[in-house]
Amino acid sequence: MQERFEKILEGLLCQDGRAVLLAVSGGIDSMCMAELFRRTGRPLVVLHCNFGLRGAESDADEAFVRDWCEARSLPFESTRFDTAAYAAERGISIEMAARDLRYAWFARRSAFYGDAPVAVAHHADDNAETLVLNLLRGTGLEGIRGMRATRPLPGAGSLIRPLLTFSRQEIAAFAAAESLPFREDRTNAGTEYRRNKIRHQVLPVFREINPAFLDVLARDMAHFDEAARLVGAYYEEHMAPLAAGNRIRLDDLRAEKEWKYLLFRFLRERGFAPSVPEQIAGMLEENRPTAGHSFRSEGYRLVLTADAMVLEENALDDGLLRWTVPGPGTYFCGATAVTVSRGPVPASVRCPAGTVLLDADRVPFPLTLRRWRAGDWLRPLGLDGRKKVSDLFTDLHLNLLDKEKAIVLVQDDGSHVLSVLGLRIDDSVKVTGQTQSVLRISIG
Repeated sequence: MQERFEKILEGLLCQDGRAVLLAVSGGIDSMCMAELFRRTGRPLVVLHCNFGLRGAESDADEAFVRDWCEARSLPFESTRFDTAAYAAERGISIEMAARDLRYAWFARRSAFYGDAPVAVAHHADDNAETLVLNLLRGTGLEGIRGMRATRPLPGAGSLIRPLLTFSRQEIAAFAAAESLPFREDRTNAGTEYRRNKIRHQVLPVFREINPAFLDVLARDMAHFDEAARLVGAYYEEHMAPLAAGNRIRLDDLRAEKEWKYLLFRFLRERGFAPSVPEQIAGMLEENRPTAGHSFRSEGYRLVLTADAMVLEENALDDGLLRWTVPGPGTYFCGATAVTVSRGPVPASVRCPAGTVLLDADRVPFPLTLRRWRAGDWLRPLGLDGRKKVSDLFTDLHLNLLDKEKAIVLVQDDGSHVLSVLGLRIDDSVKVTGQTQSVLRISIG
């Protein structure tokens, strides 16, 4: 096994003498990997993640790996996570939370050591389990091409998987023959997690049907990987011109022969659930109205208009709904720049797009700006009575994203709006023959 392992390393590692960072949990797989690496004589640093999920057992795992490293004079680093809290805050599974946390830490340690590769102990059985998991949750070619022997880490460095062609059975045989110490994670024997159910209940059936199923799946995944590279080249060639900005014309998308795949992959890469491109494709195929539909992923907001898809990144300050403007200057209300100035009455009160003029004496500082909300109203110039801001948006044919970003000026944070910035003002603050000075407010 050692000879085969070292041959695999030749293809995974640059022979530049850099240290390799080993992700070691204390289980049989990672301890086998650590021992194989130790015998190569390469400079190593052992990394251990304590996810705090099993109390004293997690702490004992950390102590075990530390002691093993100290006995062999290997550098050891560990970190602790509140994995359960992280998962709850983001509404994700414990498995996904642990994955995000450890990979982010691996990337930081890799950067510290000059982009050193981080080795993890995924093996052939893990690869098969991942394939089945991806098929069950819904996936494209990316999900059935299997784990890569090497892949980039988020931000810095790379992840390598030198055990990917070894089976769990081979690893167990090596550990037994070499009397390797390791820790048993009692949760691995249960079926609480989906991966464990596949490991204990599904793969044994595959093995019964075909004892060589791991080799068969590995060959299939290699073919899928080749297909994925070809399809990826097609996607880049055809989607890049359409997605040059944040607006994709629906007619241009549908003019592409494989438009449904382009749509699926574009949205999947931005974190949208598979049901989102399915819904959009259904609307387009049946010529149903698209305007007004919106979707969210963790990082993006997608809005459909009558003729386009508009995509925007979720702003980190989306929760800010109200701002105070103490005096003239430029301010940022969310991602929108608002410039306020005060001056004499101009010869013409006609304003360029995005600018409004108000009687300054009727709108004293500090100004109160906020996002518009249901129930807001104003008295538009030249019209009798009130008009809901929502009706004004309808008259102006604003799409959902433009409506959501709209900022209004109010006097007491009530529902009476003095101006929808960049669009309209209330009759009570208009410039008249008695106006002494004006307030100019521009957005953009």
